[in-house]
Amino acid sequence: MNLTTIINRLRKYYYRMPALEAVYQGFLARDLQALGLPNDYYPVPGAANHSLLYLILRAAKELSPRSVVEFGAGQSSILLSRMKDAGIFSGSILTVEHKPEWADRISARVSHRVSAV
Repeated sequence: MNLTTIINRLRKYYYRMPALEAVYQGFLARDLQALGLPNDYYPVPGAANHSLLYLILRAAKELSPRSVVEFGAGQSSILLSRMKDAGIFSGSILTVEHKPEWADRISARVSHRVSAV
């Protein structure tokens, strides 16, 4: 299954049944625990939700991307950094953020480059 298929399936079910977000929260918690990664994410409005964090985790695990370019720093940046540090995937990561102060804040929490533009 490729990334586009995963995204389309997730989008299809999420938009039809927002209550499934709780299901993805459970999937994310289960997989983070199995990988030995902390589960201290706060998917509040304006941040990545559980279904997006789960999609990122699953895509990185199953597809082993060679590189990831992320637009917008935050919870997903932290997840990607932790996965790379744990050896779950070996690709490079670049996060691009439009707010310099936020880029600095997230940069202090991740091991990859966060570029403020």
